[in-house]
Amino acid sequence: MENLLNISLVVGAITPIVIGLTEVFKTTLKLKKQFVPMTSVLVGIAVCIPVLFLTGQNPYLGIFGGIVSGLMACGLYSGAKAVTGK
Repeated sequence: MENLLNISLVVGAITPIVIGLTEVFKTTLKLKKQFVPMTSVLVGIAVCIPVLFLTGQNPYLGIFGGIVSGLMACGLYSGAKAVTGK
């Protein structure tokens, strides 16, 4: 149960970082819209594995946390975009 709490805290903390890095990749690499969710998940995994490894957690949990963080970042961005209408 303690691992789940640690992972949820890390995922919540790195989701804004994943949003920012995905935007950087989207603008610099001129990604098509269909590749943005996969990029978000890959960035989430790339950020979450080292963070959880440095905190002493299992690296496999980093993969899970990265997938969750990437999907949260993609959904959060599209939801905010739908609300603001931009």
